[in-house]
Amino acid sequence: MTTPITALMRGPLCERDAMLHRRGFDRCDDGWRRNGLEFRIAGSWLQFETAWPDNADPLSDHLGKPGLWKPVRVGHQLRRIFTVQESALSEGADALDETDRSSFESVLDWAAETADGAAPVGWALPERDTIDAYLPKTRLTIVQHSFTRQVELIHATGRLALRVSLLSNLPVELPASRLSWLREMLLEAQDENHLVRLGLTHDRGQSAVVVEIDLTGVPAALLQPMLSTSLDALRWVACQLVESVDFIAEAGTVSRALEICPVTQPNPSGEP
Repeated sequence: MTTPITALMRGPLCERDAMLHRRGFDRCDDGWRRNGLEFRIAGSWLQFETAWPDNADPLSDHLGKPGLWKPVRVGHQLRRIFTVQESALSEGADALDETDRSSFESVLDWAAETADGAAPVGWALPERDTIDAYLPKTRLTIVQHSFTRQVELIHATGRLALRVSLLSNLPVELPASRLSWLREMLLEAQDENHLVRLGLTHDRGQSAVVVEIDLTGVPAALLQPMLSTSLDALRWVACQLVESVDFIAEAGTVSRALEICPVTQPNPSGEP
């Protein structure tokens, strides 16, 4: 007799619901809520959500923060989300033994512990050799037509991240209308793509346009699938944006459209 797929799925879902209940979450309209932290299934992704701080810049104040938290636009407001592809949990489950937390429990802890902007207490930075084995060197170089960019691995005490500089030196004299176009393009890409954070960094009077994914706090069992997925996502977004970023920032570019400030379009669903 063949067991229906729905029956096979029911067990893990029931276990997940029971765990959320034990952790103090209550059922809400489309998911679970504990204080200001919400959880729901968004397609094939697990999504955690909290409020985005008032007056915080969605293109700078999230950069360099531990974990996958990032702002997205929900209608005309900003929310902060943390997403993990559900398939990564299945891959990570193979590395668990009976004494380990389940993959979902470890992701729940990862999201909750990094929500306040700090690396999880007791988290061990993976060995560099282990990370290098999971990241083929040939894929750390991104070539898009005439543009070449390098993926930077940030591997330091309490920090693990991948970052690409789309533009290393944004012109100081960039007109306000072009800066508005640049910001709108980065915000839209941040809304529409899982995992990636985009924004502007400022150092010693110089601004750069970057895309990053921060894996600080990643559970050990999920390291390989998360590194692989993150590198794919980073490469995809970098290839999609690098030419447009350069076009907008190039002083010699003549475009009447760029002289008009863009109209911001709300993201109705709030999901990438």
